Amino acid sequence: MNMKKLVLTTIAVVGVSSLAFAQGYVNWSTTPGASVIGNTNTINYSGLSAALGGGAATQQANAAQGVTQGGASSAASVYYYTLLYSTVDTTTPTTLTDLAANWSATGLMATNGATGNGRLNIANPAPINLVDPSYAGGNLNFMMVGWSANLGTAYSGVLTDLQNWLTVNGTVVGPAFFGDGAVGSLPISTSSSAGTTVIGAGLVYNPSSAPLVLNELQATPEPGTLALAALGGASLLLFRRKK
Repeated sequence: MNMKKLVLTTIAVVGVSSLAFAQGYVNWSTTPGASVIGNTNTINYSGLSAALGGGAATQQANAAQGVTQGGASSAASVYYYTLLYSTVDTTTPTTLTDLAANWSATGLMATNGATGNGRLNIANPAPINLVDPSYAGGNLNFMMVGWSANLGTAYSGVLTDLQNWLTVNGTVVGPAFFGDGAVGSLPISTSSSAGTTVIGAGLVYNPSSAPLVLNELQATPEPGTLALAALGGASLLLFRRKK
């Protein structure tokens, strides 16, 4: 019985020790300013998955939509941004599978400013506590992602929509954009009053010369529209045969 208690006590101590290493605090700098710029790209679709466009050119689609490439800054809150972290990836993910599996939201949010060139406005400057059971000290990797407001305001919902894009994209009004930026790596702070500043040269840094690019997401017809198109095609063939 004493041995059983000893084992349980040891497990409890290990659990508390792991939790202590698993938490830390991050924050924005006072203001990102020129450190983080978000631009939309209407030349290529997002390459994160085939469903999102696979990186294919979009010139024809954009000619019809009247969308222009440039700073994501036409009006406040048209675009949203959040800071992600990873204990695994040290480079920007190039697939939606990688993004979903290896990156988590810190809770730090921002919107685009009404000023030019897509500069960000900070939504919550206070330090945020990160708790991750897989983190055992050392550096964490951070990355900014951004998306157009017609995809929603919460990153979790946006990620779900991206994973089910062929089903949900028909409900999105207007051209939609999503993009991920440069990765910075640094240890997180244990100070709840300060936190680790993640924005700046050498950290999460997307200046105008190398902005965070939000690529357009491919718009495809809803399943019902596709079914109607197929039915119409079949009816036309039948009509021609009768004729």
